[in-house]
Amino acid sequence: MKQGQKLESVRKLSRAREREAAARLVEALRAKHQAEETLTELIAYRRQYEHALRQRYAQGQARPADLLNARRFLEQLNQAVAVQQQRVAEHIAAVDELIAAWRRAHVDQRLLDELLARHRDEQRRLAARREQREQDDSLAQRRHSVV
Repeated sequence: MKQGQKLESVRKLSRAREREAAARLVEALRAKHQAEETLTELIAYRRQYEHALRQRYAQGQARPADLLNARRFLEQLNQAVAVQQQRVAEHIAAVDELIAAWRRAHVDQRLLDELLARHRDEQRRLAARREQREQDDSLAQRRHSVV
């Protein structure tokens, strides 16, 4: 296998790795976005529940047992919010890692593209020199045969 063909094979593999890294990044961004939406919904629900509870308490509609149950439920909501915050943090960390992986794959791809372009340019220069040398040799032979 010629060097140009080898470089082209490596470049194709590199391009595939870059596309895979991009696909993983897109999926991680979707998951992060979904986790953030869930967190936002949980926080909004907790605020609504607290507001409704305060109104019932202010109107004297809440019994002590109701307040106790509501407090337990709010603790569970707070735990759910904390868990979801941790999930969001994990998704952010995963996205950061995948961004770095994609950037590395992208740089590798660019470098291979540049290397292949330089190789092709060098092959063209060599071919042009060969052709010029052949023309010069042919011209020199014609001169010698004329003399």
